[in-house]
Amino acid sequence: MDPVATQRKQPDRTREAVRAFYEAHPYPPPLEELEGYRRCWQDEGRRCAEFHLHWLEQPYRADLRVLVAGCGTSQAAKHALRQPESKVVGIDLSAAGVRYTEALRSR
Repeated sequence: MDPVATQRKQPDRTREAVRAFYEAHPYPPPLEELEGYRRCWQDEGRRCAEFHLHWLEQPYRADLRVLVAGCGTSQAAKHALRQPESKVVGIDLSAAGVRYTEALRSR
């Protein structure tokens, strides 16, 4: 048996197992709405403070480009609410998680 081919198949099986798990058990638990979350982040000072937690030496920018890899059911939507001027893209192995995020975005 070709050891390289065996190594390639293992990640595919692992990825499929993880995908199937999150299809059956979306995480974090799906939210119906984010209005309360939206209100918490309307304060520009709060958004600025969060920015500086990640980029201490950088001047504040509101127009970030954010990739949320493994966005689950709401993480990309939450990033978009925190920084409404930013471009946010969420990806996930689980189509269920992405569907929940899309539903939040349309509300």
